[in-house]
Amino acid sequence: SAKQLHLGGAHRCPLAFPQPSWRAGAMAKSGATEASERGEEAEAELGGGIDSNTLAERLRLAVDEMPGPACASVGRRKWARAVSRDLNLLSSDAHAVWLAEAHSLPQASELLVATLAALIAASTAPEGPSFPELLTPALGLLDAVLQGAGDAAGMLLSPDSAWSDVVKAAVGSVPRALQLWAAQSRPLGAMPALDFAVRLCDVEPVSAEQLPAWSDVLPALLELVDSIQRAAAQEGTSIQWTPWVMQTHCRRVALGSLLAADPASIHDSLSLLVCIADRLDDEHTAQRELASDCLAAVLGQNARQSPLLGEETPSFVLVALHEAALGLGRPHAWHAWVLPSLDRAAVALAPSEGQVSQRKQRDMPNA
Repeated sequence: SAKQLHLGGAHRCPLAFPQPSWRAGAMAKSGATEASERGEEAEAELGGGIDSNTLAERLRLAVDEMPGPACASVGRRKWARAVSRDLNLLSSDAHAVWLAEAHSLPQASELLVATLAALIAASTAPEGPSFPELLTPALGLLDAVLQGAGDAAGMLLSPDSAWSDVVKAAVGSVPRALQLWAAQSRPLGAMPALDFAVRLCDVEPVSAEQLPAWSDVLPALLELVDSIQRAAAQEGTSIQWTPWVMQTHCRRVALGSLLAADPASIHDSLSLLVCIADRLDDEHTAQRELASDCLAAVLGQNARQSPLLGEETPSFVLVALHEAALGLGRPHAWHAWVLPSLDRAAVALAPSEGQVSQRKQRDMPNA
């Protein structure tokens, strides 16, 4: 049986990789009071096998009765908890059979599209999201639909699909979902959004429209991997979740979005990547590794086996290195910063000379 994980509330997170099912209970709740308020009903429905259509219709009715800003905060929280619970229930394995067919059933498909569209809109409104806490479970439900669709998932992502608008909105909301959990220092809560983004990367053929924009997702991923590292360090040996799974997911999403990005976006991100890749402190090693992997992909270490900015890619990267060094006020940028950075890159490509390379790296000057 899958190992049960707990972080700030009830989680049902099987440790499966590369496609783990983290959907049920993915919205982490803090405090025993909230858990007790929803626990008995949720457990009863999971065990009793509530009808999938009934649950989907209940969700739709709840969305139609979404409380407005004038509603008391207690009522809004109670409504959000109930909707979050039902989203996680419908995303669970108990309803996997129904979800596998829902995309091909007109009534069920229409019901899910309308519900998800309303929830994502309420979670990402430009004037201020009404219920940001519902964004992650909504993405988890959409991920469950794509997983259930199997080989037909590509059809749901096509521009002609009835799901195209809600998928587009969901894709654009992924960076926001990742940043919400990173800001709360609760990175495990972002797992359903990461699962959704990874699944988008795996659906063939991959296009830029079905992935988060590189300029938006890169900062979000850098914040999240930093939050993962800090959370793992704080929990130490008592940690009950697997940071490497999340780090690997972040890398897959980063590289998938990078390969689909337009050249202008890639070029604009070079300065950020080279600055973070050159960090030498131990507090941000996860960010440094992710930035280094992205730079390596830009230079040609990717599935295409070619530089992402054409023949001039090395020149663009070197210019970015030089400009970043000058911007940091480092004297003799080429000798004190650019060349050591290139040397560290060469070291990474020669693991067989590990001890010699590490000694050589320590001897290199740092501005």
